[in-house]
Amino acid sequence: MADKLQPIKYADIKPGFYGWAKKGDVWDNTRHLTKSGSSGTLCGLPMLGNNYANSTEGSGKEVGCQKCLEKYNNS
Repeated sequence: MADKLQPIKYADIKPGFYGWAKKGDVWDNTRHLTKSGSSGTLCGLPMLGNNYANSTEGSGKEVGCQKCLEKYNNS
């Protein structure tokens, strides 16, 4: 199994990308990444409902979805 990628703080996200999360993602530290103008996250999760990504609950404002991080790092 590949090494786990380290979460990215929101302040360090490249221009044109932003965080997106369902409430459960906030608590599980699996906030996602998406590109501006997209209707889904980098890992393919449809962005339906409210965006809780900027919530300060859970582990803080970091992207932790491993699939999103992998695609982001390869972009």
